[in-house]
Amino acid sequence: MEIKYQLFENENLFVQKYLGTFSVEKYQIYTRYITEYIATKSIKKVLVDFRELIFHNKPDEFGQNLQKVLEFRKNINETELKNKDIILVFLVNKPMPTVIAHLFSVNFPNYSYCSTEEIAIKTLMLPEHLHNLDRIIKNLENTFDNR
Repeated sequence: MEIKYQLFENENLFVQKYLGTFSVEKYQIYTRYITEYIATKSIKKVLVDFRELIFHNKPDEFGQNLQKVLEFRKNINETELKNKDIILVFLVNKPMPTVIAHLFSVNFPNYSYCSTEEIAIKTLMLPEHLHNLDRIIKNLENTFDNR
């Protein structure tokens, strides 16, 4: 799994893109890393692009991994991000990433998901110069490397 990201500090926006086969371990390592980073910034809006994320797990394994991810995220939200009022939007276009995004949005009140950039722009109330999300996502400056 590859994770690209960029902070748009003036807009308090953090954009992430997940690519490839989902890995619970890499997700947890990245989330710990990025949470420390976010905690020092005034981020109010997060866009997570799940459109190129792939899930190959068997149903039982998938359920267990999903439960791990939800519990892990809940712990992060209740500790490191406790006093942060962050709106998070997942951009999805396939069934499995949509299920994941839906479960996140059900479990966390400021999380939502959509399948179009237009709805993401409206939900995050992005300024005009950030309306070309496709270009922004394709040109994210950072790639997470946990080596």
